[in-house]
Amino acid sequence: MTTSSAPPLPETNRFQDSLGSTETLPGTDDVLARVLPLLRQVQAVHELGRVAPLIGIDDVLVTNGKLWFENVKAREPRNASTRIQQLQREESSALSVVVHVAQAYDLSSQ
Repeated sequence: MTTSSAPPLPETNRFQDSLGSTETLPGTDDVLARVLPLLRQVQAVHELGRVAPLIGIDDVLVTNGKLWFENVKAREPRNASTRIQQLQREESSALSVVVHVAQAYDLSSQ
């Protein structure tokens, strides 16, 4: 009877700890290969009505060069309507533009 052992789990690190670990910059295809799994995961979490834990990069992990986060860290969305209203507040009315005028000059007749 032979015993089979499970293959070792891939090493997982915090993304923040992996920054600057190589002297060469990755090419476009490499960047996409690393980021697309994270973007797909964000989309899936949003479709469930939750928000990905991406305020900063503390919760972003790297396994086999691919970025991801633990699904249990996704949270309920917050409604910051007061802050949104502050940002969308009407501009100051100290100066009101009431008329727009356009002038055309014919420089060929001079």
